[in-house]
Amino acid sequence: MRFKRKEFLGEIFPNLSNTHSSGFLFRKRVYNGWKSSRKFSVLFSQILLHCHTIIHKSFYRMAHLQNITPFLWFQKNAEEAMNFYVNIFPNSRILHIERYPEDESIDEHFVGMHGKVLTGTFELDGERFMCLDGGRPSEHLFDFNNAVSFLVECRDQAEIDFYWERLSSRPEEEQCGWCTDRFGLRWQIVPRNMEALMKKPAAIRAMMRMKKIDIKELEQKAQ
Repeated sequence: MRFKRKEFLGEIFPNLSNTHSSGFLFRKRVYNGWKSSRKFSVLFSQILLHCHTIIHKSFYRMAHLQNITPFLWFQKNAEEAMNFYVNIFPNSRILHIERYPEDESIDEHFVGMHGKVLTGTFELDGERFMCLDGGRPSEHLFDFNNAVSFLVECRDQAEIDFYWERLSSRPEEEQCGWCTDRFGLRWQIVPRNMEALMKKPAAIRAMMRMKKIDIKELEQKAQ
């Protein structure tokens, strides 16, 4: 296929091509720019920057493709929970909230739910989550339990302390790095090298007696 310089430049510089797409001034400005070495360098740099931006965005989307998304059922406090979590984890945000409609006659489950979260989408440290308000506790007794938890791998003790202080709300349920937050969701707050620290029986026994993980003690037991 023959290279059409005019159309190619028109895609990169739409304002230029739209103003003089078929006239003498367009040909003069663009073609003379290609002939001039100085102008060519500037133009070529802009082309490379444009291509780099497209490639970068494409690879970013590919790297962050997420096909499996945790979906959390709350009673009537999904929005409160989303705000709570996004204010704890970095690189977090609420993406979208779809609310229950005003017309409660649509379905019996919509009664008393106007304005609540029908579906909410949010990100925690770049990972996508979804949630909803399921209804009144008297009608739906669904709740979180110990069978499902979210693992947070921390760089150091300071990061473990940070998340533990903000997430753990039930001291009686704390055990070997596991904690329960104010909404009943379970978390595991552990060091990134947890597997390496668990090589010795003494370290495993020490971990089982802990509530919040103490990295220094585990390192001593692992020697």
